[in-house]
Amino acid sequence: MPSSAASNRARKWVSKEPERVSTAKAYFADRIATELKKRGKFSSVARNAKPDANTVVISGTITKYDEGSVAKRMLLGMGFGMALFEANVEFRDNKGTGIGSIKVDKNSWPLGGGLAAGQDPQGFMDGAAKKVAEEAGKLAK
Repeated sequence: MPSSAASNRARKWVSKEPERVSTAKAYFADRIATELKKRGKFSSVARNAKPDANTVVISGTITKYDEGSVAKRMLLGMGFGMALFEANVEFRDNKGTGIGSIKVDKNSWPLGGGLAAGQDPQGFMDGAAKKVAEEAGKLAK
């Protein structure tokens, strides 16, 4: 089984609070690693490890992150207080050659109400991590 190295970094963000983005990039990478381990397609899952011949390297960039406003999503809707999470996730072999990518593009329900109020970037990252792990599993040799 191949191993997987997962990392994530933030280059730009919508949030006015860079410390939240810093926390988000660590959380997203951790969620991806956890999902990879749960699927059992890889003999090992390591963060920031040196790749060997059987490694799938997963990296990415958070391009938008904004927690928005729960109150505005609940009461106003129409995009007010919208929560956003966008990222580009790349899969590479041990030599750095690109073998796949995923564009994560999630935002809260624009019409507002209880559904929109309950959506946040953490939930978006959880769902995206499952999809990334699923796609990485397809690349396992």
